[in-house]
Amino acid sequence: MEEDIQNNIMTGFSSGKVEFSKPLLVMLALKDCREKRAVEMKAGYFNEMFDKLGKKVRTWIPDSRKTFISSVISLRILLSPERDKKFNEAYKKNKGKEKKVFGKYAYKEKIMVEERKIEETGKLIMPQIDDSVLLLNPETKKHTLIRGGWNRYIDSYFSSLIPIYDRLLEELNNLVERTGYFKKKGKFG
Repeated sequence: MEEDIQNNIMTGFSSGKVEFSKPLLVMLALKDCREKRAVEMKAGYFNEMFDKLGKKVRTWIPDSRKTFISSVISLRILLSPERDKKFNEAYKKNKGKEKKVFGKYAYKEKIMVEERKIEETGKLIMPQIDDSVLLLNPETKKHTLIRGGWNRYIDSYFSSLIPIYDRLLEELNNLVERTGYFKKKGKFG
């Protein structure tokens, strides 16, 4: 079926007459979400190998959770004109859960203004993996810049987002069903 879809797309572009098919785009986006969710949801990491000369080669393996979340966001954007009251209510509830999870795992940004003087900026941020963050050393009672110091919270944050985006994908599927995108039309309709 995927090959047929790709052939239809390529035929449309090569024939000189291109027809926009939103149902086709929605179908491809749903397929993309399904494929990205069907893999193990795990953090990104570096795969280290050695080449023929013995030189270490590091390859970044993307975070499958972020890839899945991005595919759901893409589908939501594609379906933005079709959003109805039922979807908007579910979306608002989901955004509230997402905000709560962010608040739980976010880092309170701190900056060093003088030698050993730390100030909070008032911003809550989610650092990237292996970013350096200022953390209080409980033994010395001083802040230290630690590379990757927030990694476990970042991992927990993205793991906590998966059920929220599963629910959003479910709501998007319900929206697609309510809009009748894929209902078969009669011979003359």
